[in-house]
Amino acid sequence: DGLAQDEVMDAAIDGRGRLWVGTESSGVDVLDAGKVTRYRAGKGLASDVVYGLLPARDGSIWVATAGGITHFEGDAPKLYVAGESGLPRAPVFRIAEMPDRSVYVGTEAGAYRLQGDRFVPLSPLLPRDGVTSFARDANGALWVGTVNSGLLRLDARGVERFDSDDGLPNNRVPSLFVDREGSIWAGTNGGLLRL
Repeated sequence: DGLAQDEVMDAAIDGRGRLWVGTESSGVDVLDAGKVTRYRAGKGLASDVVYGLLPARDGSIWVATAGGITHFEGDAPKLYVAGESGLPRAPVFRIAEMPDRSVYVGTEAGAYRLQGDRFVPLSPLLPRDGVTSFARDANGALWVGTVNSGLLRLDARGVERFDSDDGLPNNRVPSLFVDREGSIWAGTNGGLLRL
């Protein structure tokens, strides 16, 4: 039906009702009333390998790729290339918007946040492991899912780690969710855990 490929990594609907589809190796397709607009490396994207999409509350779209980040405000792309703008030379796996509208980024080399027009390390207490997910709980603690280090909780007291030795089904945590009751749901490569 017009998509560049079947291997879809993420999909999101923006504030204008358009469907954004991030693919494994063919960039992003935007479907709007039957019309497809394609964004590729060199034509709006930092890389054709897309890991995640974030429709922000301001109506913009953030795209996490193997080569950095693209931020679409309207139809104008702004590139944050890996190795520049404070980002490490590493793929970007996840982009998350916190309740205060701050933007956090999970890369293969740790967690970062947008400060002005540059990315800075999120906390010196967090390991430089790959970061795949974020969630903020009702008490303000930040939960961070990693590629190899399990689940981390960062708050004013420091960092607490939960891994397979503590009952986590697997140390790879690509998905986190905080429900209405305040429970933390961790999707791992070995199953789902509710804290």
